[in-house]
Amino acid sequence: MFFGEFADELGEGPGPRMIGIGIFGGRLVALGKHPIRRGDLALWAAARGFGEASRGGWREGDPNDPAEGLGWTEALAYADWLSEATGRRYRLAEEEEWALAAGEGEARSWKAALPEIGRRAEDRRREGAEAEPPSGNALGFEGFGQAWELTLTARGDLDGREPRIVARGGGRLPGEACERGRRIVGALERAPGMRSRIACDVEGPDRERSWAESWARDWRGALGR
Repeated sequence: MFFGEFADELGEGPGPRMIGIGIFGGRLVALGKHPIRRGDLALWAAARGFGEASRGGWREGDPNDPAEGLGWTEALAYADWLSEATGRRYRLAEEEEWALAAGEGEARSWKAALPEIGRRAEDRRREGAEAEPPSGNALGFEGFGQAWELTLTARGDLDGREPRIVARGGGRLPGEACERGRRIVGALERAPGMRSRIACDVEGPDRERSWAESWARDWRGALGR
């Protein structure tokens, strides 16, 4: 069973680096090693013919820095483009997947539920904690805990209203209070400092789109995006 790192090849170079984390719903799932970065979005923007004015909250700077201020529907559009470009099903990370990769309940999740993940985490610790980058965790993911990250998980119903999206992490966003690193934001909200993390299904059955993903696709279609 594959639990390593990989990056799908895009026309202009490698795609985002992914790390396999475990089985969810019969599918082997991998999450982005980093939050979506400026350089990732630059490839997407060039492929789609977006001009500078379309970049919204993507700040100018180092292409390896996380992209901040990206809206949920835009992050899903980027994931859809990755899927088209690679033939693999990309999306955003579900809250449960995000929590496992972030190391929440580490002893229970990594060592008990997924022994292979636990062994890899222990191997990284034995290699020397001093060698671990400050933003990385025992599985090799970077950026957790530095800022809020949008997930694929949505709250709401099928009445056509804007979904409410679960953001996880913490950090620099002012405003409404959070509960244990959880924040609820509107699907069309562009919060300063907000990040997103990509996920993909490496193996397993096809995954049906959620009602919230379908809502986002219909909304983008109505605007010609």
